[in-house]
Amino acid sequence: MRVLHASVPVRVIILMNIAIYLTPLGDRKYGWSPLGITLTISQSLKRLKRWSILPAFTIDGYIEWVIYQGSITAAIFNDFVRQQVIPHTTPFAGGGPRSVIICDNASIHWNTELEEICT
Repeated sequence: MRVLHASVPVRVIILMNIAIYLTPLGDRKYGWSPLGITLTISQSLKRLKRWSILPAFTIDGYIEWVIYQGSITAAIFNDFVRQQVIPHTTPFAGGGPRSVIICDNASIHWNTELEEICT
């Protein structure tokens, strides 16, 4: 991956980041009981459902996104970039809009296949 050390115009940047949301489906924290009777609570051992949201956005707004149940792997991330983000990009040599993709330092972003997709 190349790291840019110069100032880059905002119009050329595409930002990508993964957000995770855990849904507490079916879990209750409170209940009721008749007056004078102590409520006994049993805690379920269900795991929460994990949803991952992967957006690609520019200064003008979102250009693509995917919402995925479960964790996003490097293969899913690479397919998203190849099929949904790259068609919106322009070559960096001309300084065209949407020509620089910026990701955070997550381990799935550091792979040779992604570098080949972006070159």
